[in-house]
Amino acid sequence: MRIVSKYLPPSTETLETRLINLDKPGEHLWIMTGAWHIANPESAFDPAQIKLMDRENLVAFAGPGCYKCEKPYSKQMSKRRCNGTIDTVQ
Repeated sequence: MRIVSKYLPPSTETLETRLINLDKPGEHLWIMTGAWHIANPESAFDPAQIKLMDRENLVAFAGPGCYKCEKPYSKQMSKRRCNGTIDTVQ
């Protein structure tokens, strides 16, 4: 079976680069997370298996919140300077 790259998640290096490029001093990095049920956890490590992250498997959303300072979003918080950084969260 040929694996089509558009169905694979981005590489760890690509995700790290995206994250670092979004780190602007003093600016919040608002994110929202989702959780999907995975019937076979081993499949997460198998690039040959397409990951079905769709509506039927979605079990939770969390956020929005700031990835850097870990504060939940609010209009008031969005006007404040972010004191977090990417390297302090990791």
